[in-house]
Amino acid sequence: MEIPNKAHILYQKGISASQKHNWDYAITLLTAVLDIIPSHSPARTNLRLAEWQKYESRKFPSWFRFTSGLCNLWHYIKASIFWHQNNWALVLEELEKALRFYPRNYRVLRELARAAEKADWPETVCSIYETMYILKPADIKVMKNLGQYYHQLKQPDKARAYYEHALAIAPTDYEARKGLQDLAALKTISQGWEDQGTYRDKIRDISQADIFEKEARLVRTREDKLLLIKNMEKTLAGQLDNLSLIKNLAELYFSIEEFDKSLVLYTQIPNPDPEIRKRILDIKLASMVNDPQKQQQLILEDTEARVKDFPSYLPLRYELGSVYLQRVMLDQAIGEFQLSVRDPKYALMSLNSLGLCFHKKGLYDLAINQFRKADNQITEWNDLKKEIIYNLGIVYEAMGNRGKALTEYKRIFEHDINFRDISAKIS
Repeated sequence: MEIPNKAHILYQKGISASQKHNWDYAITLLTAVLDIIPSHSPARTNLRLAEWQKYESRKFPSWFRFTSGLCNLWHYIKASIFWHQNNWALVLEELEKALRFYPRNYRVLRELARAAEKADWPETVCSIYETMYILKPADIKVMKNLGQYYHQLKQPDKARAYYEHALAIAPTDYEARKGLQDLAALKTISQGWEDQGTYRDKIRDISQADIFEKEARLVRTREDKLLLIKNMEKTLAGQLDNLSLIKNLAELYFSIEEFDKSLVLYTQIPNPDPEIRKRILDIKLASMVNDPQKQQQLILEDTEARVKDFPSYLPLRYELGSVYLQRVMLDQAIGEFQLSVRDPKYALMSLNSLGLCFHKKGLYDLAINQFRKADNQITEWNDLKKEIIYNLGIVYEAMGNRGKALTEYKRIFEHDINFRDISAKIS
């Protein structure tokens, strides 16, 4: 995207104003950038941050949200008119004006994302969904949309992270699982070889017909994978520092259960980050699938070692807390979850896990507090919300308060009669 010089200057001034906490001036400048080039995603993202900071820096009375809705009515009407005219730039402009009154308006943000989708501005779509994700980190639909659009933008690591988080909350979600499968299928072609030359340049010793066939089938068979491995090894011989190529080749070896070769490649990566360290653990576990006891011991030792090496990486804290909880090392688990709750992506799951820990320790009042906090933050009836309310009912049962337990179980029953044994619980 070519940015006009005027827009570039305004953008730099807007960033400078934000750094000086001059929110009004920053908002004016960044809005001017969007007037010139509406698809300028960084300007829209920083405009949102400036609006948030301005909003957070002031104290508003409780009736403010209601009156802000009335003030926004004219902007909603104009946005609706432009929507029917398919004028997406003006739709976004009016909705942005509506957000000035209350930047955390989730409904307006959702419409803003839809308009950006209609305009086919994927980077803008992602910036809006990122904002929505911060506001509601358990919104499965937002996570799946982020996975889809980051995939479209050829940012597979981000796409994979959102799909995996969606599956952590809803393990049976087909769309999230399909998204991960699509990423895995395309990874060796779309990510590993895009830096230098075309796919055909890198395997020119194969016939053209064979190339097209392999691309069409997206390396589904073992024969395809062996063919790709052979040619990736040739390429890697001249590019020993190509991290993407190393990782893709390692994943291909893993997919055909050549675990030792996959492990050798991953362990050659200098200064591996937490994600690569986790992948090394996964490979080791796959190689000892017939020894569950040895697997469990390795999980504990490796996770503790990774936390020691990356103590400030909060997702690891949640992972270690889950390991401790599974082993009923409750005090240790509580300590880890009290740290991971600071990460917006893991906050709700950490609260749920803290509730489980306190329940197992017999600290029922503390358990209820954690479940209530999590429940109040989830507006959609997804699997995580139902699990939290179910756990809340279990605690009330343990306390002998069958009336309150029944009240919580009925909440789930109204939305999902097939959730676990909820029918039996109520009966």
